[in-house]
Amino acid sequence: MNGAGPGTVRVAGPQVGDNGDQLLDVTSGRARAFMPPGMRAVDCTYDRAATLVCTKGFAVVAVDAATGTLLWSLQDGDQGRTPPTVTAVWHGRVYGRGAGGPVVLDARTGADMPTKPEAVPLLVNGYVGLVLDDNHLFSYPAGG
Repeated sequence: MNGAGPGTVRVAGPQVGDNGDQLLDVTSGRARAFMPPGMRAVDCTYDRAATLVCTKGFAVVAVDAATGTLLWSLQDGDQGRTPPTVTAVWHGRVYGRGAGGPVVLDARTGADMPTKPEAVPLLVNGYVGLVLDDNHLFSYPAGG
């Protein structure tokens, strides 16, 4: 069980039954939505806005946190590119390291954000991104 949005948890596994990957209301315990098929073994992180960003192996997938709807998927070789290694997600942004260095994707569309990042943050909040480089921890102001 993992947090999946305001008042929502994701419960996955055989103990949940045939629909073993659900987004549940924490108050009632009732299913709000079901995750897309094949996602049971995939780890997802809530971006604290509206999206679950999920990674497994050579794939990055985004799911609407309220409806369980698949928003986009980027797998190795799709669209002529390699998915980034995701390091952090925050308020509609997916941060990671791509083949050419740091990247930021729009969490709702999977598109590259217009500003190329200078670093790959491990943690992000509304104020800073923390970057570990050569065993030194740096903080960078979070952009709008």
